[in-house]
Amino acid sequence: MMLRCKSVKFGAMPYGPATGQRALEVTIEMDPDSTQGWNREDPREVPCYNQFRDILERESLEAAYTKAIDGTQSVFLIFKGGSIETIDAAEEWNAFATAVTRDNIDFGKQILKLDPAALIKGQIKPPFMIYRGKPTVFTATRDWYQNFNVVLAEIDFTDGAQGVSQVALQEMINHQNGQVMAFVDDVSQLGVFFQPMNQIRKTCVVDVSEVVGQEIFDLCMERNYRYYLLNLHDWKDNPRAIL
Repeated sequence: MMLRCKSVKFGAMPYGPATGQRALEVTIEMDPDSTQGWNREDPREVPCYNQFRDILERESLEAAYTKAIDGTQSVFLIFKGGSIETIDAAEEWNAFATAVTRDNIDFGKQILKLDPAALIKGQIKPPFMIYRGKPTVFTATRDWYQNFNVVLAEIDFTDGAQGVSQVALQEMINHQNGQVMAFVDDVSQLGVFFQPMNQIRKTCVVDVSEVVGQEIFDLCMERNYRYYLLNLHDWKDNPRAIL
């Protein structure tokens, strides 16, 4: 199996530490039917990167990608989890990330030609990258989540937090900018899930109930959780919402 770029979406984050930030969300998944090889000497030859660039061109998102790699960090890059963090995807993901880094470096070189002092002025920066996904994969000595500026561990308590790994969650929260995004629509769903762990201060509770859940809000005030009210019905109808 190989990785494939399923979709790229340009919009705004409706919750979390990057609320309202413009971002390109990239969804990369395993392709069980792919047998395509690639030139491992050139990271830009990895199929998922070429698919990514094809989607940018097809969806007229090249300008947004330029803003993500031009050193201004005015557009973030968000990568959805589920496949890219697995050990089976390590080689291809590393190639994809290297290709994006090279795009950033190439752009920086162009800026330096126009203004040799751009680096000193802080005008050349690496892309700002966010990982978001369910905490299911513990990467151990790979420290994989450290490749990102922000890590969002998303747990859907409305379905019983199925498939969540405590060790993967702990690893994600150990990230300097790791956050738990807990989606709830009833106060009972939170229970004591976070109590034994040290990430209480890093928990954001996203209230997806149809009306403001006063009990959920009160619990957040008591435990020092960040509280977000998210009307999923409105956001799902918004083509610019990254959910």
